[in-house]
Amino acid sequence: MKRYRRTAASQYLFVGLILAGVLAIAFLSAVALTRISFIDQFAIPWAAGRAWLLEGTNPYDEAIINVAAETLSDSQYIGVLPEQEALSIPITSLVFYLPFSLMPFAISRAIWVTVLAICSGLIGFLSIKLAGWTLSNLEISGIIFLLIGWVPGIFSILTGELSPMIIFIILLGIYLLDKGQDTTAGFLLALTFGAVPTTIFILTLLMVWSISRRRWSIIVAYFSGVAFLLAVTLLMLPSWPLDLFRVNLASYDNWNWIKTPLSRLAATLPGIANPFSIFLHGVFLIYFIYLVITTWAKTGRIFTWKIFVLLVVAVLLNIQPSISHLYLILPAVFLVFRVWSERWGRSGRILSWILIFITAGSSWISFLPDIDFTQSPSMPFFIIGLPLLVLLGMIWIRWWALKIRKLPFEA
Repeated sequence: MKRYRRTAASQYLFVGLILAGVLAIAFLSAVALTRISFIDQFAIPWAAGRAWLLEGTNPYDEAIINVAAETLSDSQYIGVLPEQEALSIPITSLVFYLPFSLMPFAISRAIWVTVLAICSGLIGFLSIKLAGWTLSNLEISGIIFLLIGWVPGIFSILTGELSPMIIFIILLGIYLLDKGQDTTAGFLLALTFGAVPTTIFILTLLMVWSISRRRWSIIVAYFSGVAFLLAVTLLMLPSWPLDLFRVNLASYDNWNWIKTPLSRLAATLPGIANPFSIFLHGVFLIYFIYLVITTWAKTGRIFTWKIFVLLVVAVLLNIQPSISHLYLILPAVFLVFRVWSERWGRSGRILSWILIFITAGSSWISFLPDIDFTQSPSMPFFIIGLPLLVLLGMIWIRWWALKIRKLPFEA
């Protein structure tokens, strides 16, 4: 036997293509940032982290906004600051930006876009793996390309939202839990502690499920990670919880900041908007509690189906939704497509691909004719209708997904 085996040329080619793709994304992102006007969600956290690390300035200080505005105007990028001109995220989420704050803005902004694009692609890859949909490498590459290129992907990547990174960590944590790597999953999920609107329902179910399965290492790792983040950040800036509360209290002085997709759906009937909104939220909160209770001690396909449904429900109950949160519904989408492919064969596979192309293409059609990245696109069908359709699809395939994979005569 040979001590060392030669590496196949195809593996070198595959790695080379990946590196070339990353470099191409970095180059294209730098060009796009100088040609397209956009909301810059990155400038304020970058300026806050830089002022905190290099000058000892409180990242929640009002002077940070002036620094961010001057940095944007001095750069070649044509971004604009968001309407809420304040750092509204906790320090535990600001840690994602700190390594980039040590670099010049022009370089760090281009790298940030590249990282978000990679996270978007990995979200698609993990979603396919979690759903167990068997696809060729070419088909997986095509789905990843479409997920980066549809409007939610381009918008979240170009504007620099943190959501793709948070969602990637959530899905990676669920994937590691499925593989039995509890400690690693717990520490990873602890990194999402600051993104409460996105993660509160997901983490609640995962923690309750971990207790039901007596997988204490998940609980210990998660709360140890959260305690470590809080201890370090409080030692570095003891006043940050009060500063965060002060900033958000000034920005959210009424209840208009609660804009869940369900409340937007209720607003289509102005005469009964308030009672209808209360009814919808009550129904989905009860359904969330039902999911938590019925997931108790469950494993395998039952747990997978329920956690995927919960990801969809988390989008509908998100108090500050963005189109980038649609990445959360992808595991459920691919599970529906998997069941279609298994039940209907080639016809189900073709139907799945038709819907994939229609969804990606229609996202741009609904964004036309005025493509404007300086404000969050409305896109009611995608933010409201698409999660509801996916939820109906999950309910439709429930029996096939949980009970059988093949009929007896097909075994």
